Amino acid sequence: MMTFTRAMDLYLGTITTITSPISYIFIVIALYFLLKRREEAMDLLLVLVVSLALNHLLKNLFQAPRPFVVDESLSNRFTEKTGGYSFPSGHSQLIGAFCSYYILKYRNRLSWILGGLMVVSVAYSRVYFHLHYFRDVAAGLILGGGVSWLYLRYRKV
Repeated sequence: MMTFTRAMDLYLGTITTITSPISYIFIVIALYFLLKRREEAMDLLLVLVVSLALNHLLKNLFQAPRPFVVDESLSNRFTEKTGGYSFPSGHSQLIGAFCSYYILKYRNRLSWILGGLMVVSVAYSRVYFHLHYFRDVAAGLILGGGVSWLYLRYRKV
């Protein structure tokens, strides 16, 4: 029988893997070439690239250490593969940008439910695996959502 902790490790580990930056490249490629939604693919690509660039700029500006660097007892299988700085969370910022883009663009119940589930899952996974502090995740979500909001707000200007 699978324990609750093992089930959480499996679910959140899967969420961490499928929301890696490379996954967004595949989504943009699929939108552009397979679904022929070229304008949407280019919009999404721009939002994600701007968000990622902002994330790298802020990480290098703040240079905040990750929780498992501050306290080595927090190390686990995910911390072994993770480097760089903690603030803001890149995973959280990208999922915030991605989900906010679709929530704001389509404004329907499905985008809210799926987007909300993904945002909460990714945000929780970053803290659960001791890769980030809550502040890192919150900042990432706000920044990612803000990039999407600004883009969609001023895109037609």
